[in-house]
Amino acid sequence: MAKYYPDTLLKPEAHPFLMAFCHGSKIHDVDTNMYVPEQEEVMFMFPVVTRNDNLDYHLCSYVPVLYLDSFIGVLGGLVFGLRKEYHPAMKHGKSKAARFWRLEGTFNASFEIQHENGDLEQLPHFMEQTYLNPFVTVSYPMPFAKTAFYHARVYPRTIISTTEEFHWNYKGTVVSQSDDTQSVYVDYGFTMSKPMTAREFW
Repeated sequence: MAKYYPDTLLKPEAHPFLMAFCHGSKIHDVDTNMYVPEQEEVMFMFPVVTRNDNLDYHLCSYVPVLYLDSFIGVLGGLVFGLRKEYHPAMKHGKSKAARFWRLEGTFNASFEIQHENGDLEQLPHFMEQTYLNPFVTVSYPMPFAKTAFYHARVYPRTIISTTEEFHWNYKGTVVSQSDDTQSVYVDYGFTMSKPMTAREFW
């Protein structure tokens, strides 16, 4: 962590992570080139260290779960072994200066976009590094859970600082913003590789 996240403050009994609240549009795979319906997605990414069969250690971004309001998006993820949950009750709203996402009993997040501060030149380092790391996730046990690795890249077009307020209730533990929280609004494109086993990936 100190090598790749030198400006991240580590606290006792806490682990830094990245939450991404996404409105997805014009998303397609490279094989069929068919666009999936627009969708709302909430993604959680935790920097972790993994070890492969050769006892090599790798810094990765662990994705425990993704929340989607698109049934097709969830099905597509299951095909590739991604751990996605279908939440049709997820609410999303936006204006020129604000965005919000809500899921009753699970999370409530709102962001005020600071247009007056102008565009940023690049993502904050923690966010940039977390997307540069290889991604790792564990599939649903169907019948046996599998670990999958993949690459994901983001290509920002616009980056603007925001102020945030969020509360995430994960299995009874509530995580909220703090003085150390940093958030940005980003208009971006992205690519994602095919999920692979550890042997295939490394």
